[in-house]
Amino acid sequence: METLKALSHPTRLAILRVLTPGAGDEMPVRTVKELSAELGQPVTKLYRHINMLESRGLIEVAASRLVSGIAERSYRACQVLLYLDASLLSPQGRRQSRALDAASFDRARDSYLAAAAAAAAAAAAAADSTDTEPLLASIEVRLTPERYVEFQRALRAMITEFSDADDPAGRPVGLFCALHESK
Repeated sequence: METLKALSHPTRLAILRVLTPGAGDEMPVRTVKELSAELGQPVTKLYRHINMLESRGLIEVAASRLVSGIAERSYRACQVLLYLDASLLSPQGRRQSRALDAASFDRARDSYLAAAAAAAAAAAAAADSTDTEPLLASIEVRLTPERYVEFQRALRAMITEFSDADDPAGRPVGLFCALHESK
């Protein structure tokens, strides 16, 4: 429950995004001062969020050094992929889960819109830009419970396969996937 609460704040999610590696990258390491500059947030505001993420084991101290007699710590994420199983959520966890969902959807929307704008600019500059166009798909189908589980396993396997196949020379790619029962 406390970990879910830690993840349910947009600033903490933004910190985790900065500390999560891109395709083929090593784990980024940042001081609070560096995070402040990247996120456009005051250093004093970030310490509370850093402490919560650290206490929940989502980030860890990667290095520490003395700067003018003050200990300066650098942090890194403890994992690069996180799955939340809705069956683990208690009724009191649903509020934090909805906040996490909303922050995740907001981030995915912003990322997609930025990619769509970049693709439009590339299309204006080149005759053939189909390989840079983002894909947006929304489907609603009826599946048996067995096929639903099969679909979910296939998506997880594909996400794991491509997460493990990072190519440092490759193009950075984002994916946001939400599989759920429609009502």
